[in-house]
Amino acid sequence: MYRVLIAEDEVFVRLGIKMSVEWEKMGMQVIADAANGQQAWDIYEKEHPDIILTDIKMPVMDGMALIRRIRERDKETRIVILSCLEEFQLVREAISMGVSDYILKLTMTPEDMEKILQKVRTELEAIRGSRKEQGEVSAEEKKRVLLDFIYYDSYDMENVKRRLERLALPFEKKNLLMAVLEVDNYGKLQSRFKDEYGLLVSSAISNVLNELIGEYGNGFLVEEKETSYIIIAEHGKYTQKAEAERAFAQFLTKIQKTLRLYFQTSVTIGCSQMFDGYESLRTMYRQCRFCLSGKFFHSGGELLLYSTERKRDHLAAVKEAMEKLYEENGRQERIQAYAETGLEMYLKSSDQESMARFFKNLVGEEVNHMAMEKQKQFDLSGEYVQRMDRAENLDQLLEIFHDLHYELYVDPDTRKMNKTVASIMQYISTHYVENMPLEQIAEEVELSPNYICSLFKKETGINLYQYIMEFRINRAKELLLSTNLKSYEIAAKTGFADESYFSRSFKKVTGQSPVEFRRSVFHKEE
Repeated sequence: MYRVLIAEDEVFVRLGIKMSVEWEKMGMQVIADAANGQQAWDIYEKEHPDIILTDIKMPVMDGMALIRRIRERDKETRIVILSCLEEFQLVREAISMGVSDYILKLTMTPEDMEKILQKVRTELEAIRGSRKEQGEVSAEEKKRVLLDFIYYDSYDMENVKRRLERLALPFEKKNLLMAVLEVDNYGKLQSRFKDEYGLLVSSAISNVLNELIGEYGNGFLVEEKETSYIIIAEHGKYTQKAEAERAFAQFLTKIQKTLRLYFQTSVTIGCSQMFDGYESLRTMYRQCRFCLSGKFFHSGGELLLYSTERKRDHLAAVKEAMEKLYEENGRQERIQAYAETGLEMYLKSSDQESMARFFKNLVGEEVNHMAMEKQKQFDLSGEYVQRMDRAENLDQLLEIFHDLHYELYVDPDTRKMNKTVASIMQYISTHYVENMPLEQIAEEVELSPNYICSLFKKETGINLYQYIMEFRINRAKELLLSTNLKSYEIAAKTGFADESYFSRSFKKVTGQSPVEFRRSVFHKEE
């Protein structure tokens, strides 16, 4: 039986956990529960439980202090955090100290708890196996020892060397290279395979990777989590470092192609430099993670080498992204100002968080630019910010913003129309501020001017010039209602040559002058 300690200051939560799990069935026994971290520490020192379920915020000694003290003493006791939503930053910090998992108190179910306890039991079984002095070491134990060493700095190096030597890893200690693979857009992959928990997908990917590594020889796979895998390979047969690194890069490229073929997904890979000795594994892992930290500025599905990435300046990628933002969303003065702001933000902070924050702010700017109900603005902004939260790189943020721009400026009915007509409407929606000669529009869709005029009239029932005029007038209405701009300013922002032409056109379409339109709407509201 594995022995369990529950540390939680809310008595009903403690009781709920104790009553909701079939502990005997899980091969576990709750030996004690504590109302604060100090009580839990006293029980830990006396009883040495195998598993601790702990809250983070508790009186006397909080959960973070408890975890630190336990990890100073041992790395084997399994710890699961009982967390609230607002404690996520602390959860991340705790996970870096070797916490097995966390569960949200407000939403946890017996099934959630049993799933996590099953995972913890698997970890304990691997650790228990490592204590056996005789017999073959399991693959699970090898993975656990490697991950413990890679993640934690507090091990005594001589002890680590002895433990690693005992594992009989399937590679020598010379000419080691490491790669960390991250599956891109893992959520979409789960949805495609209808694999809610990711167990089927991760198992299938592991099997494919192990088969490829077997063909390559002298390598070892560690599944870090469902979305990432570590490969360590030895290249002693190569006399030149460059040869070994080239061979490993070719192997990793083969992995990318194979996973794309079987799973229709891309994999981004960070690759270390070559080192000797098991004690270098932690350095190699950090190099791989450094490469993947720049994944945001790439398109996904790339092989990122530390020798290249450590010298890379991502400013060029940001400049290119801001140019795309301007070119693909209308080339308007407002969009140009956005692009300039984005570049300035990156120059100040040079990190992906600032870029992600910038694009989320753009969502609000674009939605607020439209004349619509506040609730609709709120709902639309929330939808697109959530999509951006799931974005993995700069290209995806650009794509999401472009989708928003399309939704705001293109009538939904056009999406059901002929593709050529829809393309023309999209072009108009992003270039209406400019002079748009018919020849320019025809060139955009690569057809003759006469043909697109005929096709447009057939599909929409109005001629192309009339559509452009009405589109500009509708944008002008929005500005009249949502801003205090004067008529000549609105004329300039909606593609009219001058205020006089704007006023005549507006009255022809609406029956009112711009001033009369604004006054009549606000008078009705009063």
